[in-house]
Formats: sequence, structure tokens, C-alpha cells
Amino acid sequence: MVQVILKETMIGLGKFGNVVEVKPGYARNYLIPKDKALPVTEENRAVIESQRKDLEKQEAARKSAAEDLAKKLAKETFEILATTADGMKLYGSVGVSEIHKLLSDKGYDNIEKKAINIVEGPIRELGEYEVLVTFHAEVQGTITVKVASDLSSSPSTELDSIDVDDDDNTSTSA
Repeated sequence: MVQVILKETMIGLGKFGNVVEVKPGYARNYLIPKDKALPVTEENRAVIESQRKDLEKQEAARKSAAEDLAKKLAKETFEILATTADGMKLYGSVGVSEIHKLLSDKGYDNIEKKAINIVEGPIRELGEYEVLVTFHAEVQGTITVKVASDLSSSPSTELDSIDVDDDDNTSTSA
């Protein structure tokens, strides 16, 4: 295990400025390159202490921005069109990937895919669903996702447009 100093609050690890133990690969490949942590050295401890006020302001600004975004998104309803069978059932399902793509297309690129949590699991029927989103380590909110039928691409309409040539059918009856 390796000790690192967190430069921001992270779910499951700790708060800003804490010294935590993590696996070497996690520190080397994620935390340090993404500027989320520093290796524990006397020099880095001194750097964190000297920058503590600035980093605390940045952390407070990130939290405030996350709270504002959570309030804004809570008021919106996001619609996903999906192919259906028999009225309510979906062909396939709507999962985290589709919701993340929808949010990205709407301009909310700062929401990470891993921050989206569909509590009931993948969506398999039409309707409105509440989806939990973690905007910041200390800020969670819900967004409303409406899954509607995409009638233009349903398989039944595609099959209706195919011409069937009955002359090629060979059936023998006695």
C-alpha cells in the first residue's frame, strides 16, 4: 500500500488534505496523473499546507457549482426515444451509457459516467424514472428520465414496408 495526500474530497477515500493508503497502481495510474493526490513526502505536506486555503476555496467552489447543477437538472426532464414492442416493453434496455450520452449531447459533459446510478437497474419499460447522479463527493441529486416510444424505428413498421413476393413460395398440398 502507498500513502497519498488527497487534493480533493473523494467518495470512499476521504476528504481534502487527508493522508490515505491506496494500492500502488491506483495512485500511480489514476490519482496522481489526474492531479487528485500527491505522494506523501515532507515537501508535499508543506506544499499542501501552504496551498490549503486556495485548495479549500477551489473545493468549496466545486461543491457550490455541483449544488447549482444538481438544482438545475432536478427541474428538467430528459427524454430518450427507444424502440418498443407491444406498447410498453423495450427492445433491449436503457442503461447508464445511454443516459450519459444524452446528458453529454445536452451539454453536460462534466458529469462522469460512473456518477450515474439507475437504482432499479436498467430501464426496460416506457415511463418516467428517477436516476441518482453524484455531482460531487458531497452532492447527490436526481434527474428525471422519460423513456418514450420511437414509433418511426419500431420493427413492426420496418417489416410492414418489406414487399413479400408470393410467387416464389412453393407449397405442395395433396
